[in-house]
Amino acid sequence: MDDIELREAVKDLTGPAENWLVEQFGTVEAFVHGFGYHNRDHGDDVSSAAERIASELNEARLVQSETVLLAPYAGWRHDAEQGNGHERRSAQIAAQAMRERGIPERHIATVEKMISATEVRGIDGFQIVQAADPNDPEQALLADADLSSLGRKGVYPALLHGLEQQHLNGLITLPSPTDGTRAEPDREATIKYLRFQFGLYDCHQYLLEVSRRLFPHQEANRDEIGRLLDLYTADRISYSKMLTDAKRRTVS
Repeated sequence: MDDIELREAVKDLTGPAENWLVEQFGTVEAFVHGFGYHNRDHGDDVSSAAERIASELNEARLVQSETVLLAPYAGWRHDAEQGNGHERRSAQIAAQAMRERGIPERHIATVEKMISATEVRGIDGFQIVQAADPNDPEQALLADADLSSLGRKGVYPALLHGLEQQHLNGLITLPSPTDGTRAEPDREATIKYLRFQFGLYDCHQYLLEVSRRLFPHQEANRDEIGRLLDLYTADRISYSKMLTDAKRRTVS
């Protein structure tokens, strides 16, 4: 299968991958099962980030052209499932769809490797420890793409993630569908989350230099989360107000 054939095959697989996320987890405008962050929009963000990183690596001759074609699909499929061990199950879903489309096993193995690299092994202080081998650019690119929201402009994704975490931990109930803008989560848990998010913005290091260049807004996001934390702790702003304002700035 040459690059032209591979491009067409991946194109055929992308629509179903996107639809799967909408059906299972919704969008940022309409959460399903409380997934305010890990939904269709996160898949789209990771897919586009993976393609940008892979393109830069290909220009530097660090990955092959086929990686540029496969990386966006891996982005769409990396969170096809949620819960413990979801990376393995997500890789299996991606692989099955690729086999049904007749894509060669070596390409399937690449996508499975990329998705597996996004597994979170733990938290070291304020840093997320991923399974990716930093010396393997194909693993590193999807791991960085998965956390690209940290370096994209704006804190809207972080606030959505905070809502999702509280829903999954049983602290609030987010109906389906909702965009979360009227939700007021548990105050103590919110302060704890915002403090951790501040530290994450401050300490996170992308595995690849190209990722640091493409997603350079961590410091600005850290400062914005710090500002919101001060306001929220002083009871001068509600979570719904923070979320609405962050959403408006992201859209504009």
